[in-house]
Amino acid sequence: MLRNSYIRLTQFEVPPNTMAGQLRLLALVSKPVHIFEGVLISDVRVQKAIQLQTVFYDGVAKRQRLGSSRVVRIESGYALTQRSLFQFLRVPPYSRDKLRRV
Repeated sequence: MLRNSYIRLTQFEVPPNTMAGQLRLLALVSKPVHIFEGVLISDVRVQKAIQLQTVFYDGVAKRQRLGSSRVVRIESGYALTQRSLFQFLRVPPYSRDKLRRV
């Protein structure tokens, strides 16, 4: 994924002692922890952290800058870090009427 892309990012908790074959199959046995929506601050690359400026954090309007641990593997739409698995999905940018008051 390239910087300035507006995405929905799902973070999964990978079960311990799970062998990583295809990342999409690993997502099926992993537990979703958080869902973020926002703009990538930098390109997603191996050995770099995922940097995201959030607009929504678990469904609530919340502007925040987030970073992950370093990416160790990338497959189409997925990135595996030392601690979590992330799924990327491009979505249309938010509109003001989607924002929920906090």
